[in-house]
Parts: sequence; structure tokens; C-alpha cells
Amino acid sequence: NRMINLILRIFNLGSKYKKKSKPQEKAGEEAREKIPGLFQVGVCGHTSSGKTVFFTLLYEKGRNEPEFRLATLDDETAREIHENIRLIKGLKRTEGGSGVRDVQEERKFPDATSVENHFNFEATLNHRTRFRFTSLEYKGENIALEEDLDSKRSLVDYFSECDCLFFFIEPSVLRSELLRQEQV
Repeated sequence: NRMINLILRIFNLGSKYKKKSKPQEKAGEEAREKIPGLFQVGVCGHTSSGKTVFFTLLYEKGRNEPEFRLATLDDETAREIHENIRLIKGLKRTEGGSGVRDVQEERKFPDATSVENHFNFEATLNHRTRFRFTSLEYKGENIALEEDLDSKRSLVDYFSECDCLFFFIEPSVLRSELLRQEQV
């Protein structure tokens, strides 16, 4: 709950600033683009640090939180977020003679991100303040020290344009000297 309150304060502050639209470069054939003019939130973290899960749980929390509502702005974001919620809750949709129903399965986290995409949302704070924001979904290994320079440059460019940055560090990394030197 403390984390949600901190995020609400950050988003509330961010909602006071209006972004001007500017043309966006296409990130690739399969990638969905961010919507121009959105508040840009960067989440920096290696593979399995929780970047995708963060937005999934933030969305899920916003469904029951009166001071904070989060809605998706495009079908692709909605599809991915809802698919992630189902995985985390251990629900699998099956079709049978009685129609479509949910079957309880093992709960698990979403697979590591494999394609760069944007999550596009609209946040409503305290029933009155609305603002739209986007965040890049990317392969966490793209920020590893041994990754090629082009992957890093693309992310550095993205992060330098962000209005807000979150840094995610997977706790087990802190116990390994080698991983800590590479990732922190």
C-alpha cells in the first residue's frame, strides 16, 4: 500500500505537466507504438526484475482503488495486461460443451518480454485528475553490459526522453558480486 501511495504521488505530480506531441519513430514492424503526447514513464531493469509484473499489478490494483483508476488506451495493452493477470491468478480459459469457462491452474509470472512494445494507459486520480502515460516494454537483457551498443543506445535515448524513471533491481542480484557489478 505504501508503494501505491508513492506511485500515486509521482503520477499526481506528473499529471500537472502537459506533454507536446512530437512524431515518433517506429520501433519495429511487430511493435506497437506509443501514442504521441503522453507522459513518458521509464522502467529500467534487467530480465526478471518485475517491469511487466509492476504494470500488471498496478492495473489490477487500480480496479479496486477508489483514489486511483488505470485504464488501457489500446487493445494490445489491454490484451497483454489481462493475459498477465490470468497467468498470475492461475486462470486458463477453456472451451467445452458448456461454453467458455475458467479453469484454475498453477499460478505463474509472465514470460520474459521478447518484443519491444509500449504499454499505454490513462490514470484517473481522486476521481478528477486524468492523464495519459506510456511505458516501453523491452527485453531486460538489452541493458546488460555485454549487449550490443545499438540496443543500449536505443534504450538510453528512450530513457533520456522520459518524464519519470523507476529503477527495478531483482533482490537476489544484490547477493551476487558478479551480477551486482553487471546490473547495478
